[in-house]
Amino acid sequence: MNVIHPDGGNLVLIAQRASFLAILPLLAAYRLSPPTQTLVALEYGALAGAFAAVAIAIIQIKWVEPRASGFSGNPGPFALAATLIFFVNFTAALRRSGRAAAPFHLGAVAAAVAVAASGMRSFWIILFAAAVIALFGQKRANRTPLATVALLAAAVAAVAWLAMGDRFVMRFGALYADLLANGLVPDAETSLGRRVTMWQCGLEAVAQSPWFGLGLVGARGFLASCSQSLTGTAFATSHYHNFALHALAVGGIPELAAVAAMVFLPALVTFGVRAEGTGRAGIAMLRMLTAVYALAGATGIMFGNDIQDLAFVFVIVLALHFIGNDGLRSSNAGLQKEDK
Repeated sequence: MNVIHPDGGNLVLIAQRASFLAILPLLAAYRLSPPTQTLVALEYGALAGAFAAVAIAIIQIKWVEPRASGFSGNPGPFALAATLIFFVNFTAALRRSGRAAAPFHLGAVAAAVAVAASGMRSFWIILFAAAVIALFGQKRANRTPLATVALLAAAVAAVAWLAMGDRFVMRFGALYADLLANGLVPDAETSLGRRVTMWQCGLEAVAQSPWFGLGLVGARGFLASCSQSLTGTAFATSHYHNFALHALAVGGIPELAAVAAMVFLPALVTFGVRAEGTGRAGIAMLRMLTAVYALAGATGIMFGNDIQDLAFVFVIVLALHFIGNDGLRSSNAGLQKEDK
């Protein structure tokens, strides 16, 4: 890309992608610790993170701003981080029974409320997808999964409504008002209109250079000029809020292939793999990672944000650590047992 688009902006893209190389040294470091202990530490860390996230969210929406964004100043990365925390808590609860599971169910509720507080409507769907993957991906210690899901859903609904019911109404009302006012017409005033503007500009950018894109600087400049032409306002955003359009606009087909591989390979490599213990948790984490990032990237930002990039790296590292140690040994033992 730097040869085709020799502008300094592409150096930023190189720096962003360099962070993914941290997977190898981090994985080597984690292999020094037992996977079971690492998984337990992750679960208790996520439990603490869930209550911290919901506390920050409630404080922000009550006294600071209408949508929770954590310390990043951006509701999207905050919602993604809270979704990952929700998944770890929910799987931790499913791995346990009785009183041992209760704190993690509460942690899952707290993380779900934090996601809702972000106001990211798409993440309410993503949260449901993460819960489904957890249910089917983790061997349950208890025998009442449907009752557990029902209680969790009721708790999430009750706590979320008490804490910020007016915010839910406002966000859904805003979406309905956007549809009534403009439909799917580009504009700079509404959330939906801005998305439509960015997507239309993305299609035009791809049409200009479908094979190798416009480069990072060129793609951002095109978005500003295109949005100015469509709405009278130049958008200063860095992404086209759709991972496929953004990748094609920046680097064309090679960039789209690279991004698609990063997102979908984690789930694809788990098909046909069987494991127990930490290996099962690792497989579920990889599938969750693909689902969350693909769905988040469909209408928002996927890569190119430091929080989301590093979260992706750490989840990959932990999942591979769980699968590559205790997980694969359990998997091989299980397959040998089936052959007999």
